[in-house]
Amino acid sequence: MVARRQIGFTAAALSFAFFSGCGSSSDLPENPQLFVAGRDGSGLRQLTHGDRFHGAAAWSPDGRLIASRVSSVRHKDGEYIPTPGAIEVIAVGGSRTRLLRAGGSASSPAWQHEGRRLAFLSRRGPLEARTTIVVMSLGARVLKRTPIGLVTPDVAWSPDGGTLAFVRGTGAVRVPTSRPGRSRARPKAPSRIGPEPDIFLIRSNGGGERRLTRSAAEENDLAWSRDQKTILFVRGRGRSLWRVSRDGAGLRRLAGRLIIAFPASPSGRRVVLGAVTVRGDRRFHLYSLSASGGPPRALTGEVGTQPAAWSPDGGLIAFVNGEGDAVMVMRPDGADQHTIARVPGAEIHDLSWSPDGRRLAFTASRKPRET
Repeated sequence: MVARRQIGFTAAALSFAFFSGCGSSSDLPENPQLFVAGRDGSGLRQLTHGDRFHGAAAWSPDGRLIASRVSSVRHKDGEYIPTPGAIEVIAVGGSRTRLLRAGGSASSPAWQHEGRRLAFLSRRGPLEARTTIVVMSLGARVLKRTPIGLVTPDVAWSPDGGTLAFVRGTGAVRVPTSRPGRSRARPKAPSRIGPEPDIFLIRSNGGGERRLTRSAAEENDLAWSRDQKTILFVRGRGRSLWRVSRDGAGLRRLAGRLIIAFPASPSGRRVVLGAVTVRGDRRFHLYSLSASGGPPRALTGEVGTQPAAWSPDGGLIAFVNGEGDAVMVMRPDGADQHTIARVPGAEIHDLSWSPDGRRLAFTASRKPRET
C-alpha cells in the first residue's frame, strides 16, 4: 500500500511540474506529439514539438532512438490538405531528428539489423492501397524495395522487426459510372478492387511470403505473440477473436460476440483483449482469456478504447484510463492497477514500451471541446 501511494504521488507531482510550465491544458499540442515516462512514473516529458502529427513510437533496440510516422497539413483556399507521411527518427536523449522518405506515404516503421536500418511501408495509388516494403539506412539510402500489392492498413511487424503480417485485399470498390444516354439503365453493382482479404506473412527483405488464412470474411487488428509463434486477429462483421500459428497451422476461434476488439500479445497461456462485448454495459474493458479459448474474464472497469501494451518481460500491462488522459499499468491478473503518467486535458494513444521495459512512449494531443 505504501508503494502505491508513493507512485501516485510521483505521477501527480510530475503532472503538476510539467503543466506548471505549460500554463493550462490549452497549451497542449493540437496535433499528436510523442511523450515518454518511466515505468515508475518518473521523467515524464514531451519529446516532439511542432505542427507535425506523430504516430506510435518504434524504439531502436538500444532504446536511444525512436522512429515515428509523421504527417502534416497545408492550407489551400481555406482547406486543410494532408501531406504524404514520412518516418521521423528522433534521439530520445536530445533534439536530433531526421526524416526518411521513399516516395508515397510512409508508415509502420520497424528496426532492422540491430538498429542500423529501418523497414517501413510506402503507400501509393487510390486510397493509398498499393504498398511497398522499403528498407532504408539511417543515412536515407534505399537498400531494398518489395512491392506487396493491395494491402489494407491492418499490418503488424513481428517483435524482432523481421517479418510483416498483413492483410492483402482491400475494402475499396470500383463504382461504375453511368454512360451518356443510358441514365435510366439500372446501374451495375460495385466491384471489389483486388482479391478477398486474407492474412499473409513476408520477411522484410521480401522473401518467404506465406498465406495464413483463406476466408471471405474481413480480417483485421493483427497482433503478434511475444514469442513470435502466433498471430491474433479479429474476423468478420460479428467480430470474433482468432489465432493462427505463423506456419498457418492451428487456426482457432477464441472468443465471439464482440463489437470492438483489440487483442494484445499472449503471455504464456493467457491473452489480453480490449473489447466492447455484445453482453454487458457496452463500454470498453480489458479482458483476460485462455490462449486456447474460453470465456473472457474482466480485468478492469471502463478504459480507453485502444490496445493495451505488454512490457517486454511480461510483468506489466499498460493501458489508458477511461478519461483518456492517463497511462496506467497493472499485473497480468489485473492486480495493482495504478497511474504512472497523467496529462490533464489530453487524449493519449499509441502506448509503446522501450526494449528494456524501463520507459513508455505514447502520443498525446489536446482533447477536442465537447459541442
